[in-house]
Amino acid sequence: MMKPKRVLIVCTGNICRSPMAYGLLRAYLQEQGLDQAIVVETAGTHALVNEPPSAPGQKILAERGIDISHHRARQVTPQLLRDADVVLVMEEAHRRSLFYLAPQHLGKILLLSELVGEHQDVEDPYGQPEEMYRKTAALLDRYIREGFPTLLKHLGMEHQEQASTPDPGGEPMAHPLEPFKIKAVEPIPLLTREEREAYLREAGLNVFNLPSRAVTIDLLTDSGTGAMSAQQWAALHLGDEAYAGARSYEHLAEAQAEIFGFPYFTPVHQGRAAERVLFEILLQPGDVVATNQPFDTTLANIEARGARALELVIEEAYDTTLDHPFKGNIDLERLERHLQGDPKPSFVLLTITNNTGGGQPVSLENMRQVRALCDRYGVPLFLDAARHAENAYFIKEREAPHLSIREIVRETFALADGMLMSAKKDGLVNIGGLLAVRDKALFDRITQNMVRTEGFPTYGGLAGRDMEALAWGLREAVDEAYLRYRIGQVRYLAHRLREEGVPIVEPPGGHAVYIDILRLLPDWPREHLPGLAFTLALYREGGIRAAELGTVAFGRRDPETGEWIFPRLELVRLAIPRRVYTQSHMDYVADVIAHVAREKETLLRPVRIVEEPPALRHFLARFAEDVPSPGTN
Repeated sequence: MMKPKRVLIVCTGNICRSPMAYGLLRAYLQEQGLDQAIVVETAGTHALVNEPPSAPGQKILAERGIDISHHRARQVTPQLLRDADVVLVMEEAHRRSLFYLAPQHLGKILLLSELVGEHQDVEDPYGQPEEMYRKTAALLDRYIREGFPTLLKHLGMEHQEQASTPDPGGEPMAHPLEPFKIKAVEPIPLLTREEREAYLREAGLNVFNLPSRAVTIDLLTDSGTGAMSAQQWAALHLGDEAYAGARSYEHLAEAQAEIFGFPYFTPVHQGRAAERVLFEILLQPGDVVATNQPFDTTLANIEARGARALELVIEEAYDTTLDHPFKGNIDLERLERHLQGDPKPSFVLLTITNNTGGGQPVSLENMRQVRALCDRYGVPLFLDAARHAENAYFIKEREAPHLSIREIVRETFALADGMLMSAKKDGLVNIGGLLAVRDKALFDRITQNMVRTEGFPTYGGLAGRDMEALAWGLREAVDEAYLRYRIGQVRYLAHRLREEGVPIVEPPGGHAVYIDILRLLPDWPREHLPGLAFTLALYREGGIRAAELGTVAFGRRDPETGEWIFPRLELVRLAIPRRVYTQSHMDYVADVIAHVAREKETLLRPVRIVEEPPALRHFLARFAEDVPSPGTN
């Protein structure tokens, strides 16, 4: 499948000129039958992030039958410039700003008026009377219509008739430069298809049961699967293994105070231990917890207490095609209704980033408003902070470019009464976690629970050497160069899959690319477990282990009828371990996925459950295929 061309339109605030040009160009593309061949996006050099288009602009375009009310302002980034084939700016000042941001892309930046052979700025109508907006809209429309042949030429589409099939050319997306060099390597297993088939049968068609020696590229999870730095390996030798009051605990305490700023904390062996300890204290049968979208183990730990999780993520999170900057946000109106209700939530838990919904971030403004609601109704706010650094990077990129990553992290956690963290993600370690709070009385109850089940609160189930590595990892995770590479690698894989026509959750998240199975396999009955079927094919064809996050992971059965209650999304997650794989690995993954997607009619088979545990089905269930897979006897 040919990839579409991408046009990025840039103004200052991204609420007046560029949204109007966006609507006008999209409408003209529809007239020409080119709306599938050319994608139009916008951004601002000083964007009023998340703001809708100006009211006069919306009104004037609505009179033309063009709706831009869904548009939201966002900040221009090097990634957006890299992805675009042509960048159209309103003023020469915008071109200069983009040159300073990413000089290598200067050649693709055009002043909009240059499309018609002129060289003049489009004046900003912001704050002007409605008549000024009308003149601006008319000027934009003239430039777009008269300059359209020139735009097609710059896009490499010589004739409109030929352009209905997107051109495969254009500037390829560069893989981000790894801000590290490799000091140790491990061989990758390279098995035959027949060998992989045998391993699958032995595993009961559950990829969680596959031994790592049988996996070529392991994208099952990013939890604890990353590579540590030389500093972290050196820190292991400093581990103080004293039972109580170890120096390693003091070093971890210093890092926690420096990064997060909580007055009370305890290490834990991983995030679900923190969940169990905290939820045993805060939850009773019949209680409810307000969340944006809980992940599997969080949900299981809530339900183990006889409580219930409210999934209140914004509706935009369920539209996998929508390029919304903060799809992890909680719906504030629904949250307030529940805070006013009975039973009132025992606490609010925000997961940053939102793993279940595609690794999507939560905005700083959304967290501020949640904090205000929690204060108004007397409910504590906790953060599930496993991927907090990735969330902070998105905030810097899309909402607060004037703040450093560390400043965003400090402001984020200043809003919370406490946090739980699996440090196996943004702690850059293979084991470990944190549980931190502000309330001394609550912390005293936590330590009592810890001593009974997890260990003394100055080690919490961790060896001293692991705490030393974690202290380093917490600091390394908030390094902007590392985060730029980390999220850039995810975007690179997403870009490759887009090129191959594989539908994914947009925009790509921070730690994984999520394949949208409902768009890839729209006619598959969901009771045949299409997400798992695709996951099995990835392993058979290329030795890639991915995670199904659909009916197997989150589906339920009606207790009376036994019929499936399907989740709204059916996804396959490709979670990329931190600092482990290179560009060639990502290219291999993209090639295998593209092959499976192209040959889905022959490679995928309906799957059914033959052994099912009462909870966390996807970890422990065993499956069977109704039709033998190709290559089996």
